Amino acid sequence: MTRKIHRLLAYAYFNNECNICKGNKNLRIHHIDGDNSNDVIENFVLLCSMCHGDAHSYDRINKIKKKTVTLMNCKKCEHSWTYRGSNLLVTCPSCMTKVKKEDDENE
Repeated sequence: MTRKIHRLLAYAYFNNECNICKGNKNLRIHHIDGDNSNDVIENFVLLCSMCHGDAHSYDRINKIKKKTVTLMNCKKCEHSWTYRGSNLLVTCPSCMTKVKKEDDENE
């Protein structure tokens, strides 16, 4: 099916109203999983432009939080702490030793 047919089906399926605020102006299809090529009805939510923008802001904030929280462990003093950031080398707050951030294994 073409994207236009998917769009028409989604509008009909969701009764031409925003799933959040129930408004019916400036409606947009939001892909729940963020994959714009995944055009199955289960992956659609119909949102007005304001709620759609909020949904993308919420998604971005949560992705940033998920990506940047790392459990850090200092091998010198055995202190553990959580770190929110993207630096690969972090200073231990306990003994001031430089600690290398591991690649995604503690996230």
